[in-house]
Amino acid sequence: MVDFLSGVGYFTLKLCSVVGKKGGVVAENIRRQSLAFLRITALLQGRHNLEIVRGETDDPRPPSVFADAGWTTPTLGSILTPK
Repeated sequence: MVDFLSGVGYFTLKLCSVVGKKGGVVAENIRRQSLAFLRITALLQGRHNLEIVRGETDDPRPPSVFADAGWTTPTLGSILTPK
């Protein structure tokens, strides 16, 4: 499962529970602070089936792994004003 524009990982962490220990989730975002928050939260919650990818505004760097599904939420503000 790939969570594009994952933000702080609200849905990402829920997806980690859904896919279970044998599955995996890739969180992709362009904001460093959001991904740092997600990384800390995932560690505190013991989510070991999560990979975090930081993209750029001109290259989202999608994961080079096969995914059964993709997920995104409408986060236009993240696209227009990355920090």
